[in-house]
Amino acid sequence: MNINRLLDVYSKAHYDNAEHEEQTSNHWKRYYNDFDKFHNRENLINFRQELSNGLDDCHLDFSFKALIDIMNELGEGFVFNNLKTKNVGNCRHSYKLKGCFFDYNELLHIYCYKDLVENVFNKKDIKMVCEIGGGYGSLARIILNDNNCKFISIDLPEGNLLTSYYLKETLPSNKRFYLYDDYLNEKDGCVSVESIKNYDIFILPAWAKFDDELKVDLFINTKSMMEMNLPVIKRYFDFIHKHISDGGFFLNVNRYIKYMKDTGKAIQLCNYPYDSNWDVVVSKKSYKQNHIHYLITQRKFENFSCNIEGELNSIKSETKKYEDSLLEKETPLKMWMMNLTRKVLMCVFGKRLLKMIVREKVR
Repeated sequence: MNINRLLDVYSKAHYDNAEHEEQTSNHWKRYYNDFDKFHNRENLINFRQELSNGLDDCHLDFSFKALIDIMNELGEGFVFNNLKTKNVGNCRHSYKLKGCFFDYNELLHIYCYKDLVENVFNKKDIKMVCEIGGGYGSLARIILNDNNCKFISIDLPEGNLLTSYYLKETLPSNKRFYLYDDYLNEKDGCVSVESIKNYDIFILPAWAKFDDELKVDLFINTKSMMEMNLPVIKRYFDFIHKHISDGGFFLNVNRYIKYMKDTGKAIQLCNYPYDSNWDVVVSKKSYKQNHIHYLITQRKFENFSCNIEGELNSIKSETKKYEDSLLEKETPLKMWMMNLTRKVLMCVFGKRLLKMIVREKVR
């Protein structure tokens, strides 16, 4: 699977996406509005310098402090076992330590994965994972690096391009990738049972269809449903309800409330269209992000310990605490001031002191 194929697949999906424009929210239209920028070999190789804007939190905090905090909580061995050995995408905010590269975005995903290990992978044999809106594949890499499972990634064509390249560069070469060009060659217009058996990783756009027999043991959505309108969220929930396996899990990490500038409406997690056949496994604030909720549910039809309907009411009460502040429009001036403040703090405190702290912690 070479870069030329990835760019060709992206081109096909990009033009087909015009027939499914409702899948692209205004948020992503801001970032995914330049075909030539994405359809460029050099830009793809360096995708974490610009192309991943909008889905990459690598720049949001001091990565060294996050590394120390997460190592203290999860253990040095767990963290380093899940880091990568190449700076794929040439991220300017990625740092090398003990032969591994890390940045704030991927550290957050390692923390998220620890929860999945304890509450999902240790409780069920996970054979098929499906991530909706997985960014450039950061969490997918961690899961596939540590588990023998198949993986479906569903995203917009630009996200799929980045994910394909990133996973190709970070996973073993024997992994078999199923891309949009493979999908176009399917006889029945859907991913067949035979293809599901023969491939390991499926990277497809939202309009792709799957055989009814597909069963997914773990669905994942982290911070992308909050960018969708309710009809699109409903379509994804219909897909999840249809294909979730008995006892399967759903990880949902999204804002309590997100103001949609294009419609003037707010998307609230407590209004996501869960049916009543979910049991709550984990429900808490997201690590380092109190305005985001971290929710793991399990597919059940009886013997509930905490049914989702009651938990959504609790989340609704928590949402009210954020409603006023999160409904404020983020003006360009406000965003500019926030970014400037972040850069000034980094210059004042510097990376050198943080590196010294890390050296002491990992000796």
